[in-house]
Amino acid sequence: MRQAREGDPDDPFTQGLRQSYNDLEREKKASLSAIAELDEADEKTAPVAADLSRLDALPYLAVHLARAPRDLLYELFEVT
Repeated sequence: MRQAREGDPDDPFTQGLRQSYNDLEREKKASLSAIAELDEADEKTAPVAADLSRLDALPYLAVHLARAPRDLLYELFEVT
């Protein structure tokens, strides 16, 4: 970094260092922006308490899945 800051602005090596730094900074900002978008989307689709209670029932349902009522199966598949 010191070479890029203190180097001759017309030197190809210094220009390359600065360009690499700028490219990395752009990639970092794009990555942070993508993470923020994913976090925001995740918050919008967070499960509600009713969904969580259905998930708690999964271990019990697995034993009797073939005999489970259709409406319960539909809810289960929608939640998962």
